[in-house]
Amino acid sequence: MLHLYPLFTAGRITMAHVAIGMRRWSAMMVVGFIAVALVAYLGYVLVKPEKF
Repeated sequence: MLHLYPLFTAGRITMAHVAIGMRRWSAMMVVGFIAVALVAYLGYVLVKPEKF
């Protein structure tokens, strides 16, 4: 049973790296979404007076 321990440890480390990567990716997605929303809102506010 001891020979399986390195596999479990490697699996745990890999899962930690995946979790950190997903956290970073989701944080970038949130920042990008906020940036797109701000640009869309500013564009709407700037275009609206010309339309109406």
